[in-house]
Parts: sequence; structure tokens; C-alpha cells
Amino acid sequence: FIAVFAGMVIALHGALLSLMAWPRLFRPVLALCLLSAAAAAHFMGAYGTVMDPTMMVNVLQTDLKETRDLLSLRLLASLLLLGVLPALWLWRRPVAPQSWAKRLWLNLAGFMGGLALMVGLAMSSYADLASTMRNHPSLRYMMNPLAPFWSLGVVAVESGKARSEEH
Repeated sequence: FIAVFAGMVIALHGALLSLMAWPRLFRPVLALCLLSAAAAAHFMGAYGTVMDPTMMVNVLQTDLKETRDLLSLRLLASLLLLGVLPALWLWRRPVAPQSWAKRLWLNLAGFMGGLALMVGLAMSSYADLASTMRNHPSLRYMMNPLAPFWSLGVVAVESGKARSEEH
């Protein structure tokens, strides 16, 4: 089950990232993912938290004093080793020129392939997956770097709804 779940997470991330695999977009997006994943991994490991929408609200409402209290050498090491160094390696890789039509086809094929793999893996272990997700809903917020972005999106949508209801 653990291998199936890991495969599903990898396939989902691959599918979503394949949509952004455009020459000028992919490196910045992947660098942002690496840095956010490094930060999330640090805080999940150091404080035993998950990146759910409630935690994202806490992150967004953190003031300067709280931010200073969270800064540490361990955070710096996590950001450097898990975020900055891989991002630098990524930026040094050459990008082969391709026509936009070929790139579009490859991006869509990567997306569809990733989704198909994820669905296939889910179906192969559906009973275990359904039970685990029902009994441990916090697992979905441990998928790094997707969970912080998902939670940020949820907070943004809910905030927008709240603002529109006020007017």
C-alpha cells in the first residue's frame, strides 16, 4: 500500500507539473515548488504539523515577531539543502528548443499519463486507500509540495467568498 500511495502522489505531482512544462515557466515553477516543499518539510518535521487550510491561515496571519521566533539554522539548512541547491541544479540544465505544438502535445500526454497512472494505482488498492483516507484524512495534507498550494487556494477561495458575501 505504501508503494502504491507513493506512486499515486508522484503521478499526481507529475501530471500537474507537466501542465507547466513550458520553457520560460517550468524552471521558476519548479524552483518555487522546491522552496515551498523545503519549508513545508521543515515545519512538518520540526513541529509535527500538516499544511491544511487552517495552518495556511496561521501562516498568512503570522506577524514579524512570530516570524523571527521561527527562523533557525535548521530552517536555513532545510531551505538550502532541499530547496536552493536542487533549484540551482535545475537552472543549470539545458532546455532543448521545441515547437509550441510539440510541447503542448508532450505536456498534455504527460498530464493524461500521470492521471491514468494515478487512477490505475488507486484502483489497484482501492479498499486500502479508501479506508486509510477515511481514517487518516490528514494524510492528504502531507503531500508535499501540493498540500501547501492546495491549502493556499482553499483559503483564497474562502476569503473571496467571505468578501463577496459582505457586499
